[in-house]
Amino acid sequence: MQEVTVNPEAILITVIVFLLLCVVYLLMKSGNKKPSDHSDSSLKLIQEQMMHMSKTLDNKLSDSSKMMSDNMNKTFATSTKIAEQSNKRIEDITKKLTQLEE
Repeated sequence: MQEVTVNPEAILITVIVFLLLCVVYLLMKSGNKKPSDHSDSSLKLIQEQMMHMSKTLDNKLSDSSKMMSDNMNKTFATSTKIAEQSNKRIEDITKKLTQLEE
């Protein structure tokens, strides 16, 4: 069974983005009246922050995915090397046993 690792930074960023979305939703829901320039600029600022958080989350997840892929490739290469060495040793032992029997 393969062990699954959880990136705590990704979870934290996801929670922050979710909370920001909730704030924007509540502001829009309570803002049925015509928005003033102040609230309009606040919404734009929140939207920019959300976009920045989204980009940061994407970058972190991409980096994490790349690191996992690199680690898996290294692990596979090491396992292959160990298997090849084991097969060579088994072959050598088998040859020596065959020579002893003769």
